[in-house]
Amino acid sequence: MTENTKGHSTRHKAKEWPLTNKENMKIYVVGILDLSAYDLGLELFKVEAENEYDALKKGMLEFTPDEYKEHEIEFQNGAICPPNFESLTGYYNVGDILTKVIEI
Repeated sequence: MTENTKGHSTRHKAKEWPLTNKENMKIYVVGILDLSAYDLGLELFKVEAENEYDALKKGMLEFTPDEYKEHEIEFQNGAICPPNFESLTGYYNVGDILTKVIEI
């Protein structure tokens, strides 16, 4: 889509990313408890996603400190990321991170 601006120049509007069908989106609360952390505390994240799997991935990205976000993104987009919700939950549990995803 092209939009006219001042003068003779044009600019392209960026499409919303990720390209998802908004009608299929649901609201989830993702609870994350890191048992390996010094100060144990449950963190809750409200996310919009199509399913529990995507909600967990978004929640983990929110949970991850800024200096490690790039690594989490690479993991989630890489070949070693488990392909389903149960496997992904199990993967994080091995690392002492307990998760719970609830649709609200």
